[in-house]
Amino acid sequence: MIASLDFKLNALFGAPCPMDNLRMQPGIKMKTELITCWKSPLGEAILQEFNGLMGYCYHLELHLSQKIALDIASSRAELHVMYSLQAHAAIQLLDPKEPAPYSLYQKRARYFYLPARHYTLQLPAGRTQLFGFFFRAKLFRNNSERPFRFLHELLQAKREGSTKSLASVDFSVCSRTEQHIRKLMENARMGDFDSEDFVHRQFMDMIKLSRTKVYDEYERTSDPEELIKRFRQRIAERVDQDGASFLLKDIASQLNTSFEHLCRLHKDIHQKTPLTYRDELLADRIKLLLAAPGTLAEISETCRFSDSNSLTKFFKKQTGTTPFQYRENLR
Repeated sequence: MIASLDFKLNALFGAPCPMDNLRMQPGIKMKTELITCWKSPLGEAILQEFNGLMGYCYHLELHLSQKIALDIASSRAELHVMYSLQAHAAIQLLDPKEPAPYSLYQKRARYFYLPARHYTLQLPAGRTQLFGFFFRAKLFRNNSERPFRFLHELLQAKREGSTKSLASVDFSVCSRTEQHIRKLMENARMGDFDSEDFVHRQFMDMIKLSRTKVYDEYERTSDPEELIKRFRQRIAERVDQDGASFLLKDIASQLNTSFEHLCRLHKDIHQKTPLTYRDELLADRIKLLLAAPGTLAEISETCRFSDSNSLTKFFKKQTGTTPFQYRENLR
């Protein structure tokens, strides 16, 4: 199978280099000859690829000194899935023909339908691991896609040759998913017929596992306490990833329910509003950062406040003390 997704890493990092030149080593190493490494003032990158008859997958690992915008080219319209295994902030996929980016948070995954054109992948500073593979809609035939409702719109777009990119709901990357990824990477060998069949089966198992995760997160909502538990988990994830820069209403949309309904349930169960819960988590995160080295401006940027004054105002409202006073009391 010819890879349809081309990461333009040379344009950012320059010519590839031997792996021995890197301080970073791959977290998981594929049994493949398609391993390419880069090193520049921007940081280090390792791209591992398996390009077989039955499928294509990749593992992109980076350690960056700053946020980057990576050009990627889709040579033909295909269905893709991306797993954010590690990231200090949201990974964003930008389509020049769409007004809003597609976001991918740490330990989350999404399916995409990407028509042939160039896209931009915004990657945060620090360590990032992104795993992905693409598959053909022909995997689903004779109504076999009926249980995969979250993929129906993407499959239809592929079959119709749509020029509009699409993304599924995002879902959690659980330990079982990570085990599948590790097993695939450690056992796939190009040119080995048994390995080709193994890769195909792993892809199918991971797609089936995605269906289970989507059902657990979005469709099993009859239990109000379970729904609020997932809501709070998503709030905690977003605070960790995006600090003050996200809207609680966005999470309600992702959970396929109304924000007003979630507010009522949350207050009934926890005797506080979701906004109060978010602000408590954010204040706790600021406290942890104040206990470590770092300027107030750096903490403000990490927690996505517009400036230090905004952070100070928020923190004093939550704790009754300024960040400076809080840090002094720790000494």
